Amino acid sequence: MAPTKNHTLTIHLLKNQDCQTEQFFPEPKETENEAASMLKTKIRQLEGHTCVKKSMMIIQKDFELGELKRELNEEKSRVVGLNRKLQDLEDNNNRIRASHAENGAGDGIAMRNQQMGHFDEQIVALRAALSSTKDNLNKKELEIIKYQTLLKEDRDKHSFAAIT
Repeated sequence: MAPTKNHTLTIHLLKNQDCQTEQFFPEPKETENEAASMLKTKIRQLEGHTCVKKSMMIIQKDFELGELKRELNEEKSRVVGLNRKLQDLEDNNNRIRASHAENGAGDGIAMRNQQMGHFDEQIVALRAALSSTKDNLNKKELEIIKYQTLLKEDRDKHSFAAIT
């Protein structure tokens, strides 16, 4: 078989025990181009699919971030309410102490001590609740910051991918 103008042939020499033979293999230029074209098309499709997935992930993370912000605002409102209640109890406690001081040392000491103990217990309980709520609030704020950072990185990558 002789080489043609359209195809160049490569001669491969095969060594066998019995004899030496020649085989002609055409150079696969067109099939390589077709394969490369198909691979490029597949890559473009995968890039499009990846962009869609990234967009969906960004939307989902944005939604989760909104939920965390809502929870954070609820916790902040709860902290404000607990602070207000604590302040009211402390004011009430101070009023009772002041009124008992005016009445004299011997009048209703046991009752005053009982009332004071009750208010002190409430104040301690409120302070503990306030402390745990503040801890939860700090954790949620850190989680929101983490999600905001991840969301920003995803958006930056998505924007960069869209540009290139």
